[in-house]
Amino acid sequence: MCNRVGIHSSIAEHAAWARSKQDWINSPGNLVLVHGTGTTQCHGEIESHPVEAAGRGFRLGIGQHPDSDPIEDSDGDRWILSSRGTKIAYAIPPSGKETTT
Repeated sequence: MCNRVGIHSSIAEHAAWARSKQDWINSPGNLVLVHGTGTTQCHGEIESHPVEAAGRGFRLGIGQHPDSDPIEDSDGDRWILSSRGTKIAYAIPPSGKETTT
């Protein structure tokens, strides 16, 4: 299922931090399933609208890392990916300090 809009369709992996020579670039924790190619559907939207994609965690900038910067899915839920690619819920408690659960 596409993690950006929540539909079942042809799926491609999108690396949130794509322009890097870091050893974790192709690790499961940096790969998110979205539909389309780098120029079509959600994958294309992520590539062509980097600011919006970054706001939802689908693109990471310098100093960001997939194990600490959340992704916001189509339901508005926020989560991070473990190094094995499993989803971990991400919450902001009333104190305002962000935590993982």
